[in-house]
Amino acid sequence: MSVIKKNELNESSGIKIIIKKPHENQELKVVTNEFKDFQKIVGGYIEIVEITKDILMVCNEEGKLNNLRPNLLIPNDTVVGTVFFCSEDENTNFASLTESQIKFVTEFIEKNRYL
Repeated sequence: MSVIKKNELNESSGIKIIIKKPHENQELKVVTNEFKDFQKIVGGYIEIVEITKDILMVCNEEGKLNNLRPNLLIPNDTVVGTVFFCSEDENTNFASLTESQIKFVTEFIEKNRYL
């Protein structure tokens, strides 16, 4: 996975996402906008969950089957394994989070953290 260093956090290098691993704090990172890199982040096939009309949570599609560790509690479900949050562009491609979306996701994670 190509992760850009913190001092290089700009969208010309990739897309800005928030990565949340089980039992760890979230990280703001810029990663290359490549499908294989997204699979590496979540550790397998990806599943996309719409959090709001413009924020997506991407998780491992087979996380529960593979007994991955619990990460977040959302209504009527437990999200397992490493997840990341991003936006999407007008062509439904993954896109960078805006500052207001980053604030929303940070609050969402704090509210739904698995303890």
